[in-house]
Amino acid sequence: MIRKWHRVNAQNGAYYWKELNQLIGCSNLSEENFGVFVRQTIAENYAALYVEDSKYWQQIQ
Repeated sequence: MIRKWHRVNAQNGAYYWKELNQLIGCSNLSEENFGVFVRQTIAENYAALYVEDSKYWQQIQ
């Protein structure tokens, strides 16, 4: 079974980590831990953050 989960509500900024923790039987997932994970991943692997060449879109027009 696939369950759909959203990290954040784009309209009101509410986070849904509590619901994910309940769904998967975990207790330590949070927005703070997610931020730490993202910063650590990018610091250890700059290739994880892809930035397009700004001239790319001009070339395909």
